[in-house]
Amino acid sequence: MMIKQPLLSYDDHDQSPLKLLSCLLFTIHLIDSYRSQRQKQQQRQQQQQQQQQQQQRNSIIISTFSRLLSIRKLLKQLHQTLTNVDDMPF
Repeated sequence: MMIKQPLLSYDDHDQSPLKLLSCLLFTIHLIDSYRSQRQKQQQRQQQQQQQQQQQQRNSIIISTFSRLLSIRKLLKQLHQTLTNVDDMPF
C-alpha cells in the first residue's frame, strides 16, 4: 500500500527545483481548471438568459397576435352591423 505524500510540506528542507516545478505546474493546472469551470458556468447562465428573453418575446408576440385577431373579429362584427343598419328603413 502506497501512501501519497504532499508535493511540498512545511518541514521540507531540500526543496528541489523539480519539486517546486511540480507544485507550480499543479497550481497552474488548478487555476486553469477553475477558470474553465467558471467560464462554462457563465456560458450556461448566458444561454439561460437568452432563452428566457426569447420566451418572453414569443409570449408577447402570441399575446399581441391574439389581441389583433380579437380586434379583427370585432371590426368585422361592427362592419356587418353598420352594413345591416344601412339596409333598415327609417
